[in-house]
Amino acid sequence: MFINHLFVYIFCRNFPPTLEQKPRLDYLNAVIAESMRKSTVVSSGVPHFVEEDLMVMGYFFPKGTNVMASLTTIHNDPEIWGPDVEDFNPQRFLDSGTGKFQANDNLIPFSVGKRFCLGKNLAEQEFFLFFANLMHQFQFEAVVESQKELPSIKFSDDDFNTAFLRYPPQYEVILRPRL
Repeated sequence: MFINHLFVYIFCRNFPPTLEQKPRLDYLNAVIAESMRKSTVVSSGVPHFVEEDLMVMGYFFPKGTNVMASLTTIHNDPEIWGPDVEDFNPQRFLDSGTGKFQANDNLIPFSVGKRFCLGKNLAEQEFFLFFANLMHQFQFEAVVESQKELPSIKFSDDDFNTAFLRYPPQYEVILRPRL
């Protein structure tokens, strides 16, 4: 369904997707947003400091306290994303009535505040161009000989990514050029 839905928007084989087309590619944008939510490459962002004495949920933070947001926790919070938080579901980012892409302020893969990632805009544009063009140029197929299941995308099943940066598990896939 995902690939077919994308090609409703990704038109002619001779013209690869461009940034100008991004606003019209609602489902593709939803897939990218959900990918960023599920991957959370930098799990905690950069340190921030409390600018004034602060009381939060009964805890006192004096001015100057170093704090770090757990982006992974925010991106996997069932109160924000629903009970199916572990599932990959691009529909979270589509308006149920119109099917239009809807950004969610709780998606913060580049952190927030004064110290958000300076490369955010470039990274978002590159991610879009790489992914859209991969989908435009190739069909993705499982490696039939191995009959292996895809690796789990559930963050809770991820025993290897407990440090500052997360990385994808290894798996094999066949890319066949689209004709």
